[in-house]
Amino acid sequence: MNETTIEWVRNQDGSQGCTSNPFTGCVNGCPYCYARRESYGRCKQADLSGIPIAVGHDDPFYPRFHPQRLRQIKSTQKPAGIFLCDRSDYAADYWPTEWVEQLWD
Repeated sequence: MNETTIEWVRNQDGSQGCTSNPFTGCVNGCPYCYARRESYGRCKQADLSGIPIAVGHDDPFYPRFHPQRLRQIKSTQKPAGIFLCDRSDYAADYWPTEWVEQLWD
């Protein structure tokens, strides 16, 4: 998880919240997408690091599931202000249902 400067992401006590991206990437190819730009730029190494589930793809914006990031969220003290999946859409139809269900367990 990363502390964020996004103004509206706040913890209950008013302190700055964070972002977490257990899902990264997309298949839509929108030309205006900030997440795509970040995945080819400053976030490239983070998106390809760890043990993401997306075997055989070296495109940093190919959809990936990062289970270790999900474990970080679950170990966070509650309540916490977390902007979840700011560089993907966890409700998109290309994610396996069993991965998405892990967000809510």
